[in-house]
Amino acid sequence: MAKKKLAAEIRDSIGDLVFGMEDGLISNLGLVLGVAAAGVPNTTVLLAGFASMFAGAVSMAAETSQGCKVYRQGNKAFCQALEREQEAHAQDFGRRRARHSPGEV
Repeated sequence: MAKKKLAAEIRDSIGDLVFGMEDGLISNLGLVLGVAAAGVPNTTVLLAGFASMFAGAVSMAAETSQGCKVYRQGNKAFCQALEREQEAHAQDFGRRRARHSPGEV
């Protein structure tokens, strides 16, 4: 079962990686072709391509960082809510048990 879950996670990760690469390549290619079509020198085309790739990398890093932060906060909130629910159930169980005499439990 654990192997199937791991395989599914790897498949999803590879899919995300391929989609991200495709998206990044297409946007960079569009920029480079647009700049090249303007008839500027090759060094300008290369500089535009590298600037676009750098900006994309910084953007993805910031997005990933923020996404992980939100994910951790969501997990923390869920765990806190679960702990509160468990405490409430424990208190309710204690009250019910206290109402009965030891012979009835």
